[in-house]
Amino acid sequence: MKYLQLIRVAPGTQPAPADTDPQPWVDETTARGTRVTGDRLRPAQDATTVRSRGHETIVTDGPFAEAREQIGGFDILEAPDMDAAVAVAAAHPVARFGSIEVRETWPFDFGDLDASTPGDVLADEPPAGWLRYLMIFGADEETERILAGATSESGDGSGEVNWQGQLTAWVEDTARRGIDLDGARLRPPEETKTVRVREGRLLVVDGPFAEAREHVAGYNIIQAPSLDEAIELAAAHPGSHIGPIELRPIWPM
Repeated sequence: MKYLQLIRVAPGTQPAPADTDPQPWVDETTARGTRVTGDRLRPAQDATTVRSRGHETIVTDGPFAEAREQIGGFDILEAPDMDAAVAVAAAHPVARFGSIEVRETWPFDFGDLDASTPGDVLADEPPAGWLRYLMIFGADEETERILAGATSESGDGSGEVNWQGQLTAWVEDTARRGIDLDGARLRPPEETKTVRVREGRLLVVDGPFAEAREHVAGYNIIQAPSLDEAIELAAAHPGSHIGPIELRPIWPM
């Protein structure tokens, strides 16, 4: 099974230096084939949120949801089940002073649109001058209802939208051009496990780290020559018409 691990740390957290180096965890989990890929992200203030409403693209600075603990990094895991994925997350050093969300991926009913590339999709350097981004998709109950069906009415009154066709076209086009490196929808937030380790005790809570109107519903890892190009890619994704898309620059360690 494939899982997305979202690493969250509250601003101002000052852990002991011995607790901040993830490299031993990265080396061990990669060697075991548990960790497929992952990296640190630029701070939340460097996020860009994109929404498409009708023919207008709305771009705002910052993440789509205000939260005390923002996403500071991510990893893609391969594990036999959720319990095994939780055990991997619990061994991450950030679990001792932050929190880690573990989310199972969830193929769409109309086909597997996970644009997954086997192996470490970040192993090769992007083209010269290009940047990589984690695209984070926000969703609420209405968005999830739309995603559950292949078609729905558009928000601008222009008629029915074929989400299946639009999403398939976006994935196929960006994968062909070497822009979309990996991506998936995620299981509902109530199936999330939030993992913390405090004073040697493993604390696992059902659900995301905080209640919010919009939760993380999916992701893509993309590469683009500029932020403007990345915004265009996000605006062209059908998800931007039914929810926000947060672009977070990847910040290699």
